[in-house]
Amino acid sequence: MPDPAAGRAPAPPARHIAAGWREALAGLAVALAALLAIFWGTVSQMVETWYVSATFNHGFMIVPISGWLLWERREALEQYAPRANFYGLVPLFGCVVAWTLANAADVNAGREFALVGMIQSVVFTFLGWRLVRAMLFPLAFLFFAVPFGDFLIPTLQDVTAAMVVEGLRLIGIPVFIDGVFLTIPTGKFEVAEACSGIRFLIATVALGCLFANMSFRSLTRRTIILVLAVVVPLVANGIRAFGIVYIAHITDHTVAVGVDHIVYGWIFFAVVTALLLGIGMTFRETDGDNTVYMPAAADRVPGRRSGRQGAAAALAACVAVALSGPAYADYMLHRGVSQTRPVLALPASVGDWRAVAGATTDWRPTFVGPDAETIRTYRRDGREVHLYLAYYTHQRQGAELVNSSNTFVQERSWERASSGMDEAKIGDTALSVQTIRLIGQGPNHGRGRVVWQWYRIGDRYASDPLVAKIRQAQARLFGTSQAAAAIVVAADYEDNPAEAIETLGDFAAHLNGLAGSLAKAVRN
Repeated sequence: MPDPAAGRAPAPPARHIAAGWREALAGLAVALAALLAIFWGTVSQMVETWYVSATFNHGFMIVPISGWLLWERREALEQYAPRANFYGLVPLFGCVVAWTLANAADVNAGREFALVGMIQSVVFTFLGWRLVRAMLFPLAFLFFAVPFGDFLIPTLQDVTAAMVVEGLRLIGIPVFIDGVFLTIPTGKFEVAEACSGIRFLIATVALGCLFANMSFRSLTRRTIILVLAVVVPLVANGIRAFGIVYIAHITDHTVAVGVDHIVYGWIFFAVVTALLLGIGMTFRETDGDNTVYMPAAADRVPGRRSGRQGAAAALAACVAVALSGPAYADYMLHRGVSQTRPVLALPASVGDWRAVAGATTDWRPTFVGPDAETIRTYRRDGREVHLYLAYYTHQRQGAELVNSSNTFVQERSWERASSGMDEAKIGDTALSVQTIRLIGQGPNHGRGRVVWQWYRIGDRYASDPLVAKIRQAQARLFGTSQAAAAIVVAADYEDNPAEAIETLGDFAAHLNGLAGSLAKAVRN
């Protein structure tokens, strides 16, 4: 009688799954859901940034990619015995403290980095160090979900503009550069924020990390790929911008402008990405991804299971630690906050500078949600200075002294040409102030404007946004007054920015009394 099993393919070997996975995964899922619910404000802010900002649209792909990387490792991971490790509460608490500090200073990126760290710490608490070590890259890859890096835009604009200028001079085309504005015989160009290359740089670095992890084991080769992932998009963006200017020049601006500009950019970057991956493939280590840490035999099946009690204890501990951050943040929010309505009254004179009655200006800075703001024009010997104040009784979401949305640029009227720092004397205080040089557009064509900005937090000045954030966080943490102000002065020039800088220096030197008026600015 024939054997019915004859001719059949042999059954695949049974998969060995370590004990304790069901309880550990159930507890982990509940803990992560609770963590996202507790910090839902941070989660929603992150997702909103992905959606609104084209620079960070790639954020929607990061979590699925991390999930796929974990799925690819599932057979190796299943051999580990998950062990609840309460040492994971230490980094969890550290991340909660970091979130609390970032929340006190209203730094979105700080809150978001801290949240990713909390997720990794919860995984550590439920599964143990050996499993986390095996999952290290997929977990670390989640940091690319944080919208971070837009502070590089002005620097990248300057770098791109410099590369374009060098390229034009190399082929003999005369060019005049004024910040990010370029003038050649056939027309004028601006290296706008969209031309900075920040989108491609961030996405390429994330892709480079993924490619390096999947294709190489050698640290040297991974480092080479990561360096290329930074250098190639920077150089490529400069070449792209140069190409657009050159094509526009030789075609009398009929090609490489408008939609053509965008299309050429995407096609060029697609080619560059393919080239980067092609270079990496030439020295790829073909024996596969060996990044999964393999534990000692004693740590594999059957292992030691955490059990339901261990998972339940880990869940309770993680939730308790996570709740401590928002609880303290809510307590801090209203501590040291003035309940009176702020009214700003700028002085009628600043030294020999006299306020111009009824003067109006077509320009004013834009700050996010100040409790009070005012602008006034002062004049002396035919020169004018605009003084602007934005006053905050305390910092909260939507009302932030330091925010990436705060701007001095106004569409169709003024554009940023360059940024930097200038040494100034504010009354008796020497200070390095932020300097922004603007170029007039439209009705303001041919005019230039130099803007100085600094902050006053409590009774101290600050010019660095990071220092201002730290001092605001200190005020909130220790319950002292959170009142703060942005101080902005601006002066125009025709040919030489040094004229405006000299005017601002003279005006700022007479601002001794402004500190006192700010201290008394809040009144009924």
